[in-house]
Amino acid sequence: MDPRSQTPHTPYSVIVAGSGPALLLVPGMGGRANFAPVMEALAAEHTVIAPEYPGIGGTPTAEEPLSIDGMAESLAATATGAGVERFTLVGFSMGTLVATRLAARFPERVDGVVLTSALARPDNRVQLFIDIVQSLVRRGDVEGMARFTALCGFGPDIINGLGVAELGGFLKQLEAGVDPCALEITEVVRTADVTADLARIAKPTLVVDALRDVLVTTAHTRELAAGIAGAEYAEIDAGHVVLAERPAEWLETVSRFLTERKL
Repeated sequence: MDPRSQTPHTPYSVIVAGSGPALLLVPGMGGRANFAPVMEALAAEHTVIAPEYPGIGGTPTAEEPLSIDGMAESLAATATGAGVERFTLVGFSMGTLVATRLAARFPERVDGVVLTSALARPDNRVQLFIDIVQSLVRRGDVEGMARFTALCGFGPDIINGLGVAELGGFLKQLEAGVDPCALEITEVVRTADVTADLARIAKPTLVVDALRDVLVTTAHTRELAAGIAGAEYAEIDAGHVVLAERPAEWLETVSRFLTERKL
C-alpha cells in the first residue's frame, strides 16, 4: 500500500517559462540555480516549472523537518498550482532522490524521468560529505563551504584551468550561492533510500552519469539505472555540476531523449 500524506503540502515558489510539454525541475542543494545554465534552452520547446526549496528565494522556511515524501508532495502541488497535471521530471543530484520518490508515488502524473548525477541512497563517502557540510554550516564558514564545493562539485580541468584571479572570483561566486538550507537538505539525503522505488518506475527514463564526479560516483549512477526497467544510460566527461561544466553536451543528450520519446 502506498499511503498518501493527509497533510496538504504548500506549493513552492516557482518560475514557469516557455511552452509545450511540461518539465518539472527537481534541483539539488543550491535550488533552482542548479538549472540556470540550461533553463533558457529547455524553455525553448517545453514549459519549464522551476521551483525553489524552503528557505530559498520566495519559498518560506519549512515549519516541519524536510523529508523526501514531503518534498515530493510539495513538488506535485507546485506543478498543480502552475496549472500542470502531467510532466517529465528532471532531477539533479539530491533532487534525483526526490524525483524518484515522486515518480514512484505519483505515476499518473509523470510522463518521463531524467536523472543526472543520480543516487538511490548515500554511501559512506556521501555521509562523510554531509558531515563536513553540516560542520561548516554550523560554524558559519561560508568561505570553507565555497572551497569544499569547488573540490567536490567540479572536475579538475575546470579548477586547474583557472588563473589565480579567476579562481578567487570563482570562489566568491560560490560563496554567494551557498544554500541557506544546506543543513536541512543534507539531513534529508543522510537518511534517504529510494532503492525500493526504482522497480516502480515504468516511465521512459534517462540516467546521465558525470564520469569525473567524486561525490555521486559512477557506481551510484549505475546502481540506480540498473534498478529502473528499460532505463537509458548516458555518460558525460564532467564533474558533479555537469549542467554548469558541460551544458551544451547535457542539453544535447537530454533533448535527444525527450525528442525520441516524444516528451
